[in-house]
Amino acid sequence: MPDIVALGLSFWPHPKLELAVDGVLVMWSTYDVTKIRLKDGTPMDQEHNYKNSWVARLGVEWDSPLQGLVVRGGVIYDQSPAPSNRLEPTLPDADQIDFTAGIGYSWEWLTLDLAYQLAWFLPAEAEGGVVGPEGTYDTLAHMFGLGATVRFDWDARDEAASVAE
Repeated sequence: MPDIVALGLSFWPHPKLELAVDGVLVMWSTYDVTKIRLKDGTPMDQEHNYKNSWVARLGVEWDSPLQGLVVRGGVIYDQSPAPSNRLEPTLPDADQIDFTAGIGYSWEWLTLDLAYQLAWFLPAEAEGGVVGPEGTYDTLAHMFGLGATVRFDWDARDEAASVAE
């Protein structure tokens, strides 16, 4: 897998609002060849010729006035490392822009999170057809997530004491 260098920053312009931004350099050029040997020793090496690429993310989390409810959103730009003659129906295949949204609710020892992500892969022209078929790759993906966290260290007496202070 490629080497990754990331730098991020998170800050609170308001006590109930967190903003986060990060940039990631993905050194796909290190992922140059997949070496495959069949049982009989026949090589089937696959060259990738990927270039290094960038990912940029911006996120926001708002602690709503409703006790325990947080609202989240974000946007991602992910640059494709694949040259036009190496595009294939598997990832990574095109530059993409993602939009995310989510909510979370915490109550005593339980946290529930619901998330949605729209991944829009910008149209990319596959030329040369070395790996996959030639043509225009244009993909849209909808992803949903549901999470539950149970805290076993929660103690109602401790929380009641902190609220009373």
